[in-house]
Amino acid sequence: MRYEPCQGKGAVLRRMFREIDAQCYIMVDGDDTYPAEFGRQMAEEVLCRRAGMAAGDRLSSTCFTENKRPFHNAGNTVVRFFINHLFHSEIRDVTTGYRAFRCLFVKTFPVLSKGFESLNSACGSA
Repeated sequence: MRYEPCQGKGAVLRRMFREIDAQCYIMVDGDDTYPAEFGRQMAEEVLCRRAGMAAGDRLSSTCFTENKRPFHNAGNTVVRFFINHLFHSEIRDVTTGYRAFRCLFVKTFPVLSKGFESLNSACGSA
């Protein structure tokens, strides 16, 4: 177990990617909106099909209909449409916090984020 003093998903990912060696990394938000049983399927996509990253999907379940934040679902739908149109993809949940990453992706992807999730500017990027 590790403790990351800098707040934010970017700080946690930078440390995890730097310090942990694995064939597959699984990231999940702590809000209990993602079924754990899909972790194995995402890991198989990364390990067996050799994808760099697999993204979970909470919007196909009840999360989309239970979301009460104004404009959140509409914004997600619009952003998803443009990403899928521009990149010829079929991503269902572009803002998902449930992802599996392949080792090669992890060790070569620069995590630059220190914004939307960062509240402690003293930590900056590592």
